[in-house]
Amino acid sequence: MEPGDLVQFDVRADRNMRMASSPRLVSSDEYPTLAHDLKQAGMQSAPVPAPQAGRASAKIVAFEPKPATLAPKHGPARRVV
Repeated sequence: MEPGDLVQFDVRADRNMRMASSPRLVSSDEYPTLAHDLKQAGMQSAPVPAPQAGRASAKIVAFEPKPATLAPKHGPARRVV
């Protein structure tokens, strides 16, 4: 598997952590610029402060995709069962 590949995997929840296993290739080179686009978006957003020790926190960060940039090159994503 290479950067940009669309993959599917199994997820298992264990306490406060989710573990991914059994990765499978769905489509090669489906999102070739995704890693670069996410890095650029991260550099343009304000830093998120680290949670204080001893406090549980959950932060949701909204991503606003650019349709032309993040669209798969082979059409819309599809669900594989």
